Amino acid sequence: ILSQFAAENLALRQQMMGDSEKFIFLYTLLLEPNEATTDQIVTMIERANPPVDARGTPTRDAVEVDVVYNEIAQVLSGDLFSGEGLAPVTLMRNAGVNAIGYWARNYSNPFEFLVSGSHKKSLIVDSSEYGAEALVGGRNIGDAYQGVLENAQAGDYPDLWKDTDILIRGAAVHTITEDFIKRFNIQSDVYEIPCNQHRSSCPQYYPAVSKENPNTNMALRVVENEPDDNNGEGFYGINALFDKMLKKAGRSIDIQTPYFIPLEPLLNELYAALDAGVRVRILTNSRDANDLGSPLFYASAYYFDELLERGAEIYLWDVEKKSSPIARTMHSKTLVVDSCVFAAGSFNLDGRAYNWENEYFFPVFDEGFGQVGQNMFDSDLAVNGVFPISTQWMDNTFSWYERVMMQALAL
Repeated sequence: ILSQFAAENLALRQQMMGDSEKFIFLYTLLLEPNEATTDQIVTMIERANPPVDARGTPTRDAVEVDVVYNEIAQVLSGDLFSGEGLAPVTLMRNAGVNAIGYWARNYSNPFEFLVSGSHKKSLIVDSSEYGAEALVGGRNIGDAYQGVLENAQAGDYPDLWKDTDILIRGAAVHTITEDFIKRFNIQSDVYEIPCNQHRSSCPQYYPAVSKENPNTNMALRVVENEPDDNNGEGFYGINALFDKMLKKAGRSIDIQTPYFIPLEPLLNELYAALDAGVRVRILTNSRDANDLGSPLFYASAYYFDELLERGAEIYLWDVEKKSSPIARTMHSKTLVVDSCVFAAGSFNLDGRAYNWENEYFFPVFDEGFGQVGQNMFDSDLAVNGVFPISTQWMDNTFSWYERVMMQALAL
């Protein structure tokens, strides 16, 4: 089930966690120190600490709540001198939530240690109705990701940021659960989720699962990049997936990514697809919408000229700030191929995701769901503030100095 709008996504997360009876597993880049995060932490704390009766006896079992976050990103999410960024983690730990910061364990130099980070995003809970559910995609926790635009007018994009998640039910949830437990236990030096390499040793985390409609199957792959695996040699399933999907495309390739800085293998596959007559459309952020600022935009823009000349259509997300004090960023990471395969996840089309961060991507091989993803992409191109660019626009927009800067930043 597609979950693309902030208000419904926050409500879904709160419902999933609030209904849990056994466990909540949260994997995120960061938890912003703000209102949306506090609301979700309150729910996690409430589930981890059952109410008691007059005799002090708990009225229900405590829910196990385990969280993995990126330590560096968390520290940088708030004021460094006040320690604001770590406040959500401190709050959780003080209330019985097992919150573990991610650090690369296998690296060859300080640079790799700093850039090799955790970027997966998943929320897994047990469910009385479905056994277990998982919400996966691109969203972290906080106002930017679950906040709506105050006093939005007709025609405004309703959310502060544009993002995309998928709610998954069925056997794939167990695969995502298994990965979370493995990663949590690798990172944790304090508490270990009591489960070895065999699911049979911890059946409480693998309840029998069902779907809303058991007569409808969708083929789903759980694909990951794990640079820290294999003693630092890494495992790069998403890179291989993109390579294969771009090669197999026969009619169309539609990409959403906040930071379009493709590595050479994927860039060459896009060129090959264009040369073969495949329609390629790319939606990425404008300079003002990029939450990481002008340098990331200039690095992206370096690739626009040749793609446009080869026939690609490039659109920039340039939604007006209005009442928002932050950039109105497009944060979705999606791929639609031939309108029949739709994929979403945490994988940005940039070098860091390709080489150094652990990532998730979830391709769904189903024509019906593929059309849902296609409709979303087409609707996003019609959002007020999204516009197509051309070679003429490039010539009119960038000075010679900016072009030199584009090349330097792309490198």
